[in-house]
Amino acid sequence: MSANTAAATVGVSAATMSAWLTGRTEPSHDDLMRLARLANLPEAYLLDLAGRTPASLSGSTRLLLIESAVRGALRDLDRWTGAAQRLVDQPAAAVLAGAILERCPDLIASLVPRYRGRARRVRAQTFVALARANGQTTTPSEISSARRRVEDAVGDVIDATAAVWRDEHQLDTQFDDPALVLMVLDQERSRGPSEAVAPDPRSIAVIGTPYAHAELAASVIADKLGFGLINPLDLAQRRFGLRRANDPHRVGQRRIVREILSGQLDSMQHVWTVADVEVVDEILEDIPAGPVVCVTGGPRLRSEGARMWGYTTDRVDELHDRICRWARARPATTLHEIDDAVFDRHNRIDRDRLFDDAWDVGAHAAAELLVDRG
Repeated sequence: MSANTAAATVGVSAATMSAWLTGRTEPSHDDLMRLARLANLPEAYLLDLAGRTPASLSGSTRLLLIESAVRGALRDLDRWTGAAQRLVDQPAAAVLAGAILERCPDLIASLVPRYRGRARRVRAQTFVALARANGQTTTPSEISSARRRVEDAVGDVIDATAAVWRDEHQLDTQFDDPALVLMVLDQERSRGPSEAVAPDPRSIAVIGTPYAHAELAASVIADKLGFGLINPLDLAQRRFGLRRANDPHRVGQRRIVREILSGQLDSMQHVWTVADVEVVDEILEDIPAGPVVCVTGGPRLRSEGARMWGYTTDRVDELHDRICRWARARPATTLHEIDDAVFDRHNRIDRDRLFDDAWDVGAHAAAELLVDRG
């Protein structure tokens, strides 16, 4: 830093700064206090350096500097701990964002939780929105190239957190319209059972039709009972890295569910769930004796689910009818339907209402299962 720049920073003339530096004059007490604040040093320490304190006190000023540094470190620790505490409910997204920032230093990240429901607010997902620190990524080719670069850098963490790319353009971030967005499940994320709950030998299956939110109902049941949750939709990616496989969701779900049914994957004191049409159709008759919760949708919801998941309405209706017949003929099996009241007057799905209804199904089913447990 030049003498002129230093003078401007301190707020004195260049001639005064030059006189201080050459020793022709000394800073006043007020000048030293201002210098201490600018340099982020204890005032007593700077007075000691300037020879303004008695010799008997000079050692104590150095102790003041040490104490000040320790207090500063503790303040930083408190700040970092507070930031970590704010992220404690979304560890997967935080871990992913941290890995991206570490390995892709030209990117900036923002964590955006998405809540659903009105009567009961549910954090459904957390989005990791990314942008370049300098410049924008706007064209399709730039976005595709940037995604590949992120995957090359943190593909292992993307798989470990079961994150998927999403096209989201209305996220509340510190930068406008992020072009790169990864989504991590929260409420429906696979997890282990609570350690505070007494051992329970049951394995509970929750099956459903597309977009009836059987996975959300399953997660609520798991929370209410203190069970773990096995969601093959995200566990397959974490287990097998199927993000790069053909048709990864179906391949992964089929493998996970087959492991559950064969006993290779321990599902005791867990709720496991699947709503893929082909997988449910394939494994329905193989589900062993034990509690099962079936969650289906009304006619309009089934039709919308079919459209969103790439099936014909007839195909989903057939599965719905089969599940209903199977549930009614089987002990310890309950059947729940999310009715078409989730559509608003514009014939659009009210997602908050849908989440509330699915949550209520899960809570009701959990209450019945608690009674069964005695």
